[in-house]
Amino acid sequence: MLKIRLILSYFFLIAFSIPLFAQGLSNQPEKLHKNSDELIKARLNEGKLRISSTDDVETRVLYNQILDGVFVVDEYIYQQWDAGTSTWLNYSKYDPTYNSQDLLIETLYQSWNGSSWENNYRYTYTYTGTGLEATYTYQTWGGTDWVNGSRRTITYGSNNRPSEYLYESWNGASWENNSRYLDEYYSHGKLQTETYQDWNGASWDNYYRYSYTYNSSDLQTEYTTEQWTGGAWENYYYGTTTYNGSGQTLSGIYYYWSGGMWTNSSQYMYTYDSNGNYTNYLSQSWDPVNGWVNSYQYSYQYDSNNNRTEILGQSWDTGTDTWKNSYKQNYTYNSLNLVLTYLYQVWNTGTGWENSSNYTYTYDSNNNISERIYQNWDGSDWVNNSRYTGYMYIQITDVENESVLANDYKLYNNYPNPFNPSTKIKFNVPSISNVTVKVFDVTGKEITSLVNQTLNAGSHEIEFRGNGYASGVYLYKIEAKSLEGKQSFVQTKKMILIK
Repeated sequence: MLKIRLILSYFFLIAFSIPLFAQGLSNQPEKLHKNSDELIKARLNEGKLRISSTDDVETRVLYNQILDGVFVVDEYIYQQWDAGTSTWLNYSKYDPTYNSQDLLIETLYQSWNGSSWENNYRYTYTYTGTGLEATYTYQTWGGTDWVNGSRRTITYGSNNRPSEYLYESWNGASWENNSRYLDEYYSHGKLQTETYQDWNGASWDNYYRYSYTYNSSDLQTEYTTEQWTGGAWENYYYGTTTYNGSGQTLSGIYYYWSGGMWTNSSQYMYTYDSNGNYTNYLSQSWDPVNGWVNSYQYSYQYDSNNNRTEILGQSWDTGTDTWKNSYKQNYTYNSLNLVLTYLYQVWNTGTGWENSSNYTYTYDSNNNISERIYQNWDGSDWVNNSRYTGYMYIQITDVENESVLANDYKLYNNYPNPFNPSTKIKFNVPSISNVTVKVFDVTGKEITSLVNQTLNAGSHEIEFRGNGYASGVYLYKIEAKSLEGKQSFVQTKKMILIK
């Protein structure tokens, strides 16, 4: 059986996605992106993982696993521009390795020494018998061999839910405890409490504890942070979240504990358009005298395909009680809704908008990114800074899955994949059938129903729009049964939304 494997890679998401974390967006609210692989990976690399209750178990490990029907980077090179010679010079290279089960076992980073690639550092992974990540180890190159640096070990409890994240450091001869997170769950699978502890050399000391509450739709509505003080847990931080009927975040308020009571700290609010795109994010801080005071806001614009074309960042001027421009980001897209250019500008009170930096993207015949160039504005022209190039991809096409199944019922891979903001899902039914097609997040929670009706025999195509949903992995599932009840078909596939 011929199989061409493709592996989901966090680094592909970084290289391919719109650079929302470019300069000027360091204060972009995490709420907009908290399920993204970028944030999850960043937390893991920090060595002190702060798990949001929405960072589901499957999401934490999926970036190491196979996803059907998409292209993912197998290698790329980072180069910097040499103004003196007007040439691109190699700087670093990323190269992953996978085992026979198509699980990522190593990500290798190399540096260019002027004539060849030299090892720099790497991450290695091991897995449980069921394919869940067991260890994640960071090592640096010592000149002749790899030297241990830090390690994370995950222990799983019932239903394959992580019960402990252990972080260790290498002392030159053995692994030493550093910190850990202990997780407990509700019966429905959502994270209930998470306790962060530090190692004091002989035993574990409590440090922080996070507790979560959910509504009937399993959306997080409250979380509490407690700090260990004097041998007991004391309130430290508290937050609440509200949602609209579509499950989109409307508002949130943060409180801190002071004087034996919760005191207002800050709040945020979202507004959306009729397509479910958020159009404004407003952040306010609490002033004991004046109440809620504007702090900053982001305003968003979209084209007719619901591609985000502009983000305007503004800060509140308390002296004049007006919004002051801060920065602006603009995006252009091709006919396939793939980003072509990204422009970042800053506001100059005297002269207006001034160029700061930009990215330009090119794609290969499979619509995979082939080059991303970053430039700075020198006052009169764009100057090359750096680029990602030399992309190599592998694709998964499982012939067994692509064959006609269950008497000519068939579910195709969605296209495009990854996608933003929409993707097409095609399926065949051999006879009049009752058909449902639903979309789920990686926890198995249904987020929308695309089809729920009786369909005639033939090929059908529907569209899933990702507006209002976070970047990440989603599942789409078809269930079909012939009208006379003699034939039935169920199949699930995976797709990636990148914003």
